[in-house]
Amino acid sequence: MATENPQQPEKDELEILKYEWGSKADLLRNYIDRQRVNVRWEFDRRVRSMLWLLGLGVVVSVIMVIAIIAAWLITARSVTDQTEQLKQQVSALKAKVAELEVRTPPAPVFVVPTIVPTVAPTVSPTTAVPTPTITVILSGTVTADMLNVRSGPSIQSRSIITLTKDSPIIVKGRSEDRQWLLLQSPRADGWVSARYTSLSSDVDRLTVVLPSTPSPTTIPAPSSTISPTGSISATGTIAPAVATPQVAGQPPIRESVVITQTNLYLSEIDESENGILISDIRKGTPIIVLENKGAKSRVRIEVWVQYDINPDPPNATPAPNTPFIIDTLREIKKTSGKDSESIGKLSKSALGRPWVFLNSFAQTSGSGEDQESYYFRKIRIEGWMNTVFLKP
Repeated sequence: MATENPQQPEKDELEILKYEWGSKADLLRNYIDRQRVNVRWEFDRRVRSMLWLLGLGVVVSVIMVIAIIAAWLITARSVTDQTEQLKQQVSALKAKVAELEVRTPPAPVFVVPTIVPTVAPTVSPTTAVPTPTITVILSGTVTADMLNVRSGPSIQSRSIITLTKDSPIIVKGRSEDRQWLLLQSPRADGWVSARYTSLSSDVDRLTVVLPSTPSPTTIPAPSSTISPTGSISATGTIAPAVATPQVAGQPPIRESVVITQTNLYLSEIDESENGILISDIRKGTPIIVLENKGAKSRVRIEVWVQYDINPDPPNATPAPNTPFIIDTLREIKKTSGKDSESIGKLSKSALGRPWVFLNSFAQTSGSGEDQESYYFRKIRIEGWMNTVFLKP
Protein backbone atom coordinates (compact mmCIF):
# COMPACT_ATOMS: atom_id res chain seq x y z
CA MET A 1 0.00 0.00 0.00
CA ALA A 2 1.45 3.26 -1.13
CA THR A 3 2.28 5.95 1.42
CA GLU A 4 0.82 9.52 0.83
CA ASN A 5 3.41 12.36 0.58
CA PRO A 6 2.45 15.08 3.10
CA GLN A 7 4.09 17.91 1.01
CA GLN A 8 2.01 17.28 -2.13
CA PRO A 9 -1.08 19.27 -1.06
CA GLU A 10 1.02 22.29 -0.23
CA LYS A 11 2.52 22.23 -3.75
CA ASP A 12 -0.89 22.06 -5.32
CA GLU A 13 -2.15 24.98 -3.26
CA LEU A 14 0.95 26.98 -4.17
CA GLU A 15 0.40 26.34 -7.85
CA ILE A 16 -3.22 27.33 -7.52
CA LEU A 17 -2.24 30.57 -5.79
CA LYS A 18 0.37 31.34 -8.42
CA TYR A 19 -2.21 30.83 -11.13
CA GLU A 20 -4.79 33.00 -9.42
CA TRP A 21 -2.35 35.84 -8.68
CA GLY A 22 -0.90 35.65 -12.19
CA SER A 23 -4.39 36.03 -13.63
CA LYS A 24 -5.07 39.02 -11.37
CA ALA A 25 -1.76 40.62 -12.36
CA ASP A 26 -2.68 40.19 -16.02
CA LEU A 27 -6.06 41.77 -15.38
CA LEU A 28 -4.41 44.66 -13.52
CA ARG A 29 -1.91 45.23 -16.33
CA ASN A 30 -4.74 45.18 -18.90
CA TYR A 31 -6.71 47.73 -16.81
CA ILE A 32 -3.69 50.01 -16.47
CA ASP A 33 -3.06 49.84 -20.24
CA ARG A 34 -6.68 50.71 -20.98
CA GLN A 35 -6.60 53.66 -18.58
CA ARG A 36 -3.37 54.93 -20.13
CA VAL A 37 -4.99 54.82 -23.59
CA ASN A 38 -8.08 56.61 -22.31
CA VAL A 39 -6.02 59.37 -20.66
CA ARG A 40 -3.96 59.88 -23.81
CA TRP A 41 -7.09 60.05 -25.97
CA GLU A 42 -8.74 62.56 -23.62
CA PHE A 43 -5.55 64.70 -23.56
CA ASP A 44 -5.38 64.66 -27.37
CA ARG A 45 -9.08 65.59 -27.59
CA ARG A 46 -8.67 68.57 -25.25
CA VAL A 47 -5.56 69.76 -27.07
CA ARG A 48 -7.41 69.57 -30.38
CA SER A 49 -10.36 71.52 -28.88
CA MET A 50 -8.05 74.24 -27.56
CA LEU A 51 -6.28 74.52 -30.91
CA TRP A 52 -9.64 74.75 -32.68
CA LEU A 53 -10.88 77.46 -30.32
CA LEU A 54 -7.60 79.36 -30.69
CA GLY A 55 -7.86 79.22 -34.46
CA LEU A 56 -11.50 80.36 -34.33
CA GLY A 57 -10.50 83.30 -32.09
CA VAL A 58 -7.76 84.32 -34.54
CA VAL A 59 -10.21 84.18 -37.44
CA VAL A 60 -12.80 86.26 -35.54
CA SER A 61 -10.14 88.81 -34.54
CA VAL A 62 -8.99 89.15 -38.14
CA ILE A 63 -12.59 89.62 -39.29
CA MET A 64 -13.17 92.29 -36.60
CA VAL A 65 -10.00 94.14 -37.58
CA ILE A 66 -11.05 94.08 -41.22
CA ALA A 67 -14.55 95.33 -40.28
CA ILE A 68 -13.09 98.17 -38.14
CA ILE A 69 -10.75 99.25 -40.94
CA ALA A 70 -13.61 99.15 -43.47
CA ALA A 71 -15.88 101.19 -41.15
CA TRP A 72 -13.09 103.72 -40.59
CA LEU A 73 -12.51 104.06 -44.34
CA ILE A 74 -16.25 104.51 -44.96
CA THR A 75 -16.51 107.09 -42.16
CA ALA A 76 -13.45 108.97 -43.42
CA ARG A 77 -14.90 109.05 -46.91
CA SER A 78 -18.25 110.28 -45.56
CA VAL A 79 -16.55 112.98 -43.47
CA THR A 80 -14.52 114.07 -46.50
CA ASP A 81 -17.67 114.30 -48.63
CA GLN A 82 -19.50 116.27 -45.91
CA THR A 83 -16.52 118.62 -45.55
CA GLU A 84 -16.52 119.30 -49.28
CA GLN A 85 -20.28 119.92 -49.21
CA LEU A 86 -19.87 122.36 -46.29
CA LYS A 87 -17.09 124.18 -48.14
CA GLN A 88 -19.33 124.50 -51.21
CA GLN A 89 -22.22 125.77 -49.05
CA VAL A 90 -19.94 128.32 -47.35
CA SER A 91 -18.64 129.49 -50.73
CA ALA A 92 -22.21 129.83 -51.99
CA LEU A 93 -23.23 131.80 -48.89
CA LYS A 94 -20.23 134.12 -49.26
CA ALA A 95 -21.10 134.71 -52.90
CA LYS A 96 -24.72 135.40 -51.97
CA VAL A 97 -23.69 137.84 -49.21
CA ALA A 98 -21.36 139.64 -51.61
CA GLU A 99 -24.17 139.83 -54.18
CA LEU A 100 -26.62 141.17 -51.60
CA GLU A 101 -24.12 143.83 -50.47
CA VAL A 102 -23.97 145.13 -54.00
CA ARG A 103 -27.75 145.43 -54.24
CA THR A 104 -28.22 148.66 -52.36
CA PRO A 105 -30.81 151.38 -52.92
CA PRO A 106 -29.81 154.27 -55.17
CA ALA A 107 -28.30 157.34 -53.56
CA PRO A 108 -30.78 160.03 -52.50
CA VAL A 109 -31.22 162.95 -54.84
CA PHE A 110 -30.38 166.33 -53.34
CA VAL A 111 -32.55 169.14 -54.64
CA VAL A 112 -30.85 172.50 -54.25
CA PRO A 113 -33.23 175.44 -54.73
CA THR A 114 -32.19 178.05 -57.24
CA ILE A 115 -31.48 181.46 -55.71
CA VAL A 116 -32.93 184.22 -57.86
CA PRO A 117 -31.73 187.62 -56.57
CA THR A 118 -34.07 190.60 -56.67
CA VAL A 119 -32.09 193.57 -58.04
CA ALA A 120 -32.92 196.96 -56.60
CA PRO A 121 -33.21 199.84 -59.13
CA THR A 122 -30.34 201.73 -57.49
CA VAL A 123 -27.58 199.17 -58.21
CA SER A 124 -24.13 200.59 -58.59
CA PRO A 125 -22.36 199.67 -61.82
CA THR A 126 -19.34 198.48 -59.84
CA THR A 127 -20.92 195.19 -58.64
CA ALA A 128 -18.42 192.92 -56.84
CA VAL A 129 -18.20 189.30 -58.07
CA PRO A 130 -17.95 186.75 -55.21
CA THR A 131 -14.87 184.48 -55.25
CA PRO A 132 -15.84 180.80 -55.93
CA THR A 133 -14.80 178.12 -53.42
CA ILE A 134 -12.57 175.38 -54.85
CA THR A 135 -13.20 171.85 -53.46
CA VAL A 136 -10.22 169.47 -53.65
CA ILE A 137 -11.08 165.83 -54.40
CA LEU A 138 -8.47 163.09 -53.85
CA SER A 139 -8.46 159.44 -54.84
CA GLY A 140 -7.16 156.56 -52.76
CA THR A 141 -7.57 152.94 -51.69
CA VAL A 142 -8.56 151.00 -48.56
CA THR A 143 -5.64 149.39 -46.67
CA ALA A 144 -7.62 147.39 -44.05
CA ASP A 145 -9.21 144.00 -44.71
CA MET A 146 -12.65 145.46 -43.91
CA LEU A 147 -13.48 149.14 -43.39
CA ASN A 148 -16.84 150.50 -42.19
CA VAL A 149 -18.31 153.58 -43.89
CA ARG A 150 -20.20 155.41 -41.14
CA SER A 151 -22.85 158.11 -41.08
CA GLY A 152 -20.62 160.43 -39.02
CA PRO A 153 -16.95 160.93 -38.01
CA SER A 154 -17.15 158.66 -34.94
CA ILE A 155 -17.04 154.96 -34.16
CA GLN A 156 -20.38 155.41 -32.39
CA SER A 157 -21.99 156.43 -35.70
CA ARG A 158 -24.00 153.82 -37.54
CA SER A 159 -22.27 151.71 -40.19
CA ILE A 160 -23.68 152.27 -43.69
CA ILE A 161 -21.66 149.89 -45.82
CA THR A 162 -18.41 147.94 -45.55
CA LEU A 163 -15.47 148.26 -47.97
CA THR A 164 -12.87 145.56 -48.55
CA LYS A 165 -9.11 145.87 -48.94
CA ASP A 166 -7.80 147.71 -52.07
CA SER A 167 -11.27 149.16 -52.82
CA PRO A 168 -10.94 152.52 -54.67
CA ILE A 169 -12.31 155.56 -52.85
CA ILE A 170 -12.94 159.23 -53.70
CA VAL A 171 -12.39 161.67 -50.82
CA LYS A 172 -13.95 165.15 -50.84
CA GLY A 173 -13.36 166.33 -47.25
CA ARG A 174 -11.90 165.63 -43.83
CA SER A 175 -12.56 166.25 -40.16
CA GLU A 176 -10.84 169.06 -38.32
CA ASP A 177 -8.51 166.63 -36.48
CA ARG A 178 -7.59 164.81 -39.75
CA GLN A 179 -8.73 161.46 -38.25
CA TRP A 180 -11.79 160.99 -40.50
CA LEU A 181 -12.32 161.35 -44.27
CA LEU A 182 -15.59 162.12 -46.07
CA LEU A 183 -16.10 159.79 -49.05
CA GLN A 184 -18.02 160.63 -52.20
CA SER A 185 -19.95 157.57 -53.33
CA PRO A 186 -22.79 156.88 -55.78
CA ARG A 187 -24.47 154.91 -52.99
CA ALA A 188 -24.25 157.40 -50.12
CA ASP A 189 -21.61 159.74 -48.74
CA GLY A 190 -20.03 158.56 -45.51
CA TRP A 191 -17.05 158.81 -43.18
CA VAL A 192 -14.11 156.41 -42.80
CA SER A 193 -11.08 156.33 -40.50
CA ALA A 194 -8.10 158.02 -42.19
CA ARG A 195 -5.49 155.61 -40.84
CA TYR A 196 -6.95 152.72 -42.84
CA THR A 197 -6.66 154.52 -46.21
CA SER A 198 -3.93 155.52 -48.64
CA LEU A 199 -4.46 158.82 -50.52
CA SER A 200 -2.95 160.12 -53.73
CA SER A 201 -1.91 163.40 -52.06
CA ASP A 202 -1.56 165.14 -48.68
CA VAL A 203 -4.66 165.04 -46.47
CA ASP A 204 -4.20 168.73 -45.59
CA ARG A 205 -5.29 169.68 -49.10
CA LEU A 206 -8.83 168.51 -48.34
CA THR A 207 -11.52 170.88 -47.14
CA VAL A 208 -12.55 170.64 -43.50
CA VAL A 209 -16.17 169.46 -43.37
CA LEU A 210 -18.30 169.67 -40.26
CA PRO A 211 -20.74 166.74 -39.78
CA SER A 212 -24.34 167.69 -40.45
CA THR A 213 -27.38 166.35 -38.68
CA PRO A 214 -30.30 165.41 -40.96
CA SER A 215 -33.45 167.42 -40.29
CA PRO A 216 -36.97 166.48 -41.39
CA THR A 217 -38.15 170.10 -41.41
CA THR A 218 -39.45 171.79 -44.54
CA ILE A 219 -36.88 173.65 -46.62
CA PRO A 220 -37.73 177.38 -46.46
CA ALA A 221 -37.67 179.42 -49.62
CA PRO A 222 -34.39 181.31 -49.91
CA SER A 223 -34.24 185.01 -50.52
CA SER A 224 -31.43 187.25 -51.64
CA THR A 225 -30.81 190.94 -52.04
CA ILE A 226 -28.10 193.03 -53.65
CA SER A 227 -27.00 195.99 -51.61
CA PRO A 228 -26.21 199.36 -53.23
CA THR A 229 -22.51 198.63 -52.82
CA GLY A 230 -22.88 195.67 -55.15
CA SER A 231 -22.36 192.84 -52.61
CA ILE A 232 -24.77 189.92 -52.82
CA SER A 233 -26.31 188.51 -49.63
CA ALA A 234 -28.62 185.49 -49.42
CA THR A 235 -30.63 183.91 -46.63
CA GLY A 236 -32.23 180.50 -46.42
CA THR A 237 -31.60 177.00 -45.10
CA ILE A 238 -30.92 174.03 -47.33
CA ALA A 239 -31.27 170.85 -45.28
CA PRO A 240 -32.01 167.84 -47.45
CA ALA A 241 -32.67 164.65 -45.51
CA VAL A 242 -29.83 162.22 -46.09
CA ALA A 243 -31.13 158.67 -46.28
CA THR A 244 -28.77 155.93 -45.17
CA PRO A 245 -29.50 152.74 -47.13
CA GLN A 246 -29.73 149.39 -45.36
CA VAL A 247 -27.63 146.73 -47.07
CA ALA A 248 -29.87 144.00 -48.44
CA GLY A 249 -29.60 140.63 -46.70
CA GLN A 250 -28.55 142.06 -43.34
CA PRO A 251 -30.74 142.19 -40.22
CA PRO A 252 -32.00 145.64 -39.16
CA ILE A 253 -29.91 147.40 -36.53
CA ARG A 254 -31.30 147.89 -33.01
CA GLU A 255 -34.05 145.36 -33.62
CA SER A 256 -34.67 141.94 -32.09
CA VAL A 257 -33.87 138.92 -34.27
CA VAL A 258 -33.74 135.18 -33.64
CA ILE A 259 -31.09 132.57 -34.39
CA THR A 260 -32.04 130.15 -37.19
CA GLN A 261 -29.40 127.45 -36.56
CA THR A 262 -28.61 125.16 -33.61
CA ASN A 263 -25.25 124.96 -31.78
CA LEU A 264 -23.92 128.36 -32.86
CA TYR A 265 -21.47 130.44 -30.86
CA LEU A 266 -21.01 134.05 -29.80
CA SER A 267 -17.40 135.22 -30.11
CA GLU A 268 -15.10 138.19 -30.08
CA ILE A 269 -13.51 139.34 -33.34
CA ASP A 270 -11.06 136.48 -32.72
CA GLU A 271 -12.91 133.20 -33.49
CA SER A 272 -10.26 130.89 -32.01
CA GLU A 273 -10.88 128.70 -28.96
CA ASN A 274 -9.81 131.58 -26.73
CA GLY A 275 -12.22 134.00 -28.44
CA ILE A 276 -15.55 132.15 -28.02
CA LEU A 277 -17.78 133.62 -25.28
CA ILE A 278 -20.92 131.41 -25.50
CA SER A 279 -21.12 128.00 -27.19
CA ASP A 280 -24.01 125.70 -28.21
CA ILE A 281 -26.54 128.55 -28.54
CA ARG A 282 -29.97 127.09 -29.27
CA LYS A 283 -32.13 127.84 -32.29
CA GLY A 284 -34.78 130.52 -31.71
CA THR A 285 -32.78 132.44 -29.08
CA PRO A 286 -33.69 136.19 -29.28
CA ILE A 287 -30.84 138.72 -29.61
CA ILE A 288 -30.40 142.42 -30.46
CA VAL A 289 -28.31 143.48 -33.50
CA LEU A 290 -25.99 146.41 -32.72
CA GLU A 291 -23.83 146.61 -35.84
CA ASN A 292 -23.42 144.91 -39.23
CA LYS A 293 -19.92 144.32 -40.55
CA GLY A 294 -19.90 142.34 -43.79
CA ALA A 295 -20.80 138.72 -43.03
CA LYS A 296 -20.67 139.40 -39.26
CA SER A 297 -23.05 141.19 -36.89
CA ARG A 298 -22.27 142.52 -33.43
CA VAL A 299 -25.14 141.44 -31.20
CA ARG A 300 -26.33 141.71 -27.61
CA ILE A 301 -27.87 138.82 -25.68
CA GLU A 302 -29.50 138.94 -22.24
CA VAL A 303 -29.38 135.65 -20.29
CA TRP A 304 -29.91 134.22 -16.80
CA VAL A 305 -27.10 132.46 -14.90
CA GLN A 306 -27.97 129.97 -12.12
CA TYR A 307 -26.13 129.64 -8.78
CA ASP A 308 -26.65 127.04 -6.03
CA ILE A 309 -25.46 129.50 -3.38
CA ASN A 310 -25.91 133.26 -3.20
CA PRO A 311 -23.03 134.79 -5.23
CA ASP A 312 -23.41 138.19 -3.53
CA PRO A 313 -22.35 139.20 -0.03
CA PRO A 314 -25.22 139.65 2.49
CA ASN A 315 -27.32 142.72 1.73
CA ALA A 316 -25.04 143.60 -1.23
CA THR A 317 -26.99 142.75 -4.38
CA PRO A 318 -25.45 144.74 -7.26
CA ALA A 319 -27.36 147.64 -8.76
CA PRO A 320 -28.73 147.37 -12.32
CA ASN A 321 -26.37 148.32 -15.17
CA THR A 322 -23.28 147.74 -13.03
CA PRO A 323 -20.37 145.37 -13.79
CA PHE A 324 -20.85 141.70 -12.84
CA ILE A 325 -18.06 139.10 -13.10
CA ILE A 326 -18.62 135.35 -13.61
CA ASP A 327 -15.81 133.13 -12.29
CA THR A 328 -16.97 129.58 -13.16
CA LEU A 329 -18.32 127.85 -16.27
CA ARG A 330 -22.12 127.67 -16.17
CA GLU A 331 -25.11 127.01 -18.39
CA ILE A 332 -27.15 130.04 -19.39
CA LYS A 333 -30.95 130.08 -19.37
CA LYS A 334 -33.60 131.92 -21.34
CA THR A 335 -35.64 132.82 -18.23
CA SER A 336 -35.18 132.55 -14.45
CA GLY A 337 -36.17 129.35 -12.62
CA LYS A 338 -34.41 126.01 -12.04
CA ASP A 339 -36.59 124.30 -14.67
CA SER A 340 -36.00 127.01 -17.28
CA GLU A 341 -34.73 125.98 -20.71
CA SER A 342 -30.95 126.08 -21.23
CA ILE A 343 -29.94 128.09 -24.33
CA GLY A 344 -26.14 127.67 -24.26
CA LYS A 345 -22.95 127.41 -22.22
CA LEU A 346 -20.44 130.01 -21.10
CA SER A 347 -16.89 129.44 -22.37
CA LYS A 348 -13.57 130.13 -20.66
CA SER A 349 -13.19 133.43 -22.51
CA ALA A 350 -16.34 134.77 -20.80
CA LEU A 351 -14.94 134.30 -17.29
CA GLY A 352 -13.48 137.22 -15.37
CA ARG A 353 -15.02 139.85 -17.65
CA PRO A 354 -17.14 142.74 -16.33
CA TRP A 355 -20.51 141.97 -17.96
CA VAL A 356 -23.52 144.18 -17.28
CA PHE A 357 -25.78 143.13 -14.38
CA LEU A 358 -29.51 143.63 -15.07
CA ASN A 359 -31.62 141.80 -12.48
CA SER A 360 -31.64 139.07 -9.80
CA PHE A 361 -34.07 136.34 -8.73
CA ALA A 362 -34.17 133.73 -5.92
CA GLN A 363 -36.23 130.52 -5.88
CA THR A 364 -36.92 128.06 -3.03
CA SER A 365 -38.32 124.53 -3.40
CA GLY A 366 -39.22 121.88 -0.80
CA SER A 367 -39.56 122.36 2.93
CA GLY A 368 -37.72 121.50 6.12
CA GLU A 369 -34.49 119.56 5.63
CA ASP A 370 -35.33 119.05 1.93
CA GLN A 371 -35.58 122.77 1.23
CA GLU A 372 -33.30 123.98 -1.58
CA SER A 373 -32.56 127.51 -2.76
CA TYR A 374 -31.49 128.68 -6.22
CA TYR A 375 -30.17 132.10 -7.18
CA PHE A 376 -30.28 133.66 -10.65
CA ARG A 377 -28.52 136.70 -12.11
CA LYS A 378 -29.55 138.31 -15.40
CA ILE A 379 -26.58 139.67 -17.38
CA ARG A 380 -25.95 141.29 -20.76
CA ILE A 381 -23.23 139.90 -23.06
CA GLU A 382 -22.09 141.35 -26.40
CA GLY A 383 -20.17 139.64 -29.20
CA TRP A 384 -20.15 138.71 -32.90
CA MET A 385 -22.16 136.13 -34.89
CA ASN A 386 -22.59 135.12 -38.54
CA THR A 387 -25.20 137.40 -40.14
CA VAL A 388 -26.56 134.61 -42.35
CA PHE A 389 -27.95 132.76 -39.28
CA LEU A 390 -29.95 135.77 -37.98
CA LYS A 391 -33.58 136.33 -38.97
CA PRO A 392 -35.97 139.15 -37.97
